[in-house]
Amino acid sequence: MRDKFKDTIVIPTAEYNYLKKIENSFEQFFSSFSYLKEIEQARKEIKQKKYLSQNLVFKKLGL
Repeated sequence: MRDKFKDTIVIPTAEYNYLKKIENSFEQFFSSFSYLKEIEQARKEIKQKKYLSQNLVFKKLGL
């Protein structure tokens, strides 16, 4: 029975909660960073005229 838990690591609840909080903070930061990079890319495309107006897209789609 003891071999079953040989690869198990015991982490105190307080430490686990702290690590989960750090993980959530990192996920929020990464999400915000990704969003800002998408905005930056969209601005570059607009400056280079690599965009289509919404009306033109709808027209091409037949909507």
